[in-house]
Amino acid sequence: HAVRDVTLRHDLHALSPFFEFAIRHNWARANPVKKVTIPSDAGSVTMHVLTAAEENVYFDYCLEKNHLDLHDLGRLMIQQGCRPEELRQLEQADVDLEASQLTIRKGKSPAARRSLKLTAESREILARRLETRNLWVFPSPIRVGRHLGNLQGTHNKVLEHAKVSFVPYDLRHTFATRAAERGMPIATLAAVLGHANLRSVMKYVHVSQEHMDREMVRLDTTPIRAGRLQSPIET
Repeated sequence: HAVRDVTLRHDLHALSPFFEFAIRHNWARANPVKKVTIPSDAGSVTMHVLTAAEENVYFDYCLEKNHLDLHDLGRLMIQQGCRPEELRQLEQADVDLEASQLTIRKGKSPAARRSLKLTAESREILARRLETRNLWVFPSPIRVGRHLGNLQGTHNKVLEHAKVSFVPYDLRHTFATRAAERGMPIATLAAVLGHANLRSVMKYVHVSQEHMDREMVRLDTTPIRAGRLQSPIET
């Protein structure tokens, strides 16, 4: 079976505490996971941050083929950092164009329930979508009264023709990385992404070598003291 190392590692790490729990309750005699070599996590990071060229060719093709739902959903992800399911489940009542704000009312944790200020592009997209009165911002074109599905099939077709490769969630990763590189404090970024702690948000942030080099140069050229320090031998 072509099971990836990352999948095996996650499964084994989940099984091990289960067997330890079973041993404590006399339901099992041993933890078989301890006898298994767990695959290394080296090179397991699969998150992808889109380049400007990848972003342009992907969304241009969405418009060219009239995949407007996929285009708008993706643009909102890369502009606002939302999870795809948060946008697909967004109700029109949760969008306040006058205040230029959207509210995520549902989430797996209290931190996921948040209000976000809209970027100019996001406001334009949502204003257009709200012109059609509906419960949902992204209503399903097939299932009456339901919100849009995951559009994975359409996404795959666009990838094939646009000659790029990434998963929809990478649009969120791209937002997070760009926000961090532009100076958004990590604590603020965690709140924007709907995370309860800083450790969770760090996996979404991928700082490029170019950005690290640029920041080191900026640090080297930034004055760190107001005047010349007096030598100990000067009087």
